[in-house]
Amino acid sequence: MALPKFLICDDGVDRAFVLHTGTPVGLYEFDEEGNGTGHSIAPEDMRVFIETEMAAGRDPAKTLADIVHEAGEYYIEALADIDEEEED
Repeated sequence: MALPKFLICDDGVDRAFVLHTGTPVGLYEFDEEGNGTGHSIAPEDMRVFIETEMAAGRDPAKTLADIVHEAGEYYIEALADIDEEEED
């Protein structure tokens, strides 16, 4: 069974994260409105990601921005699903 592209995580207190399981594996932190507040990607993973994207003729910054955008959308949708479950 393959991992989903994104997983939601939290620290059990007040911080929420989205884990991107693809390349580059990254942990993205968001506030309650889905605004990115930080991220963590291993330097070696980032180096390989940049080299791979450039070799494929893609802009690594745009690809990464797209991943962060998708992670934010996933986070907002996950929060809406959680809110719906709590209302039921």
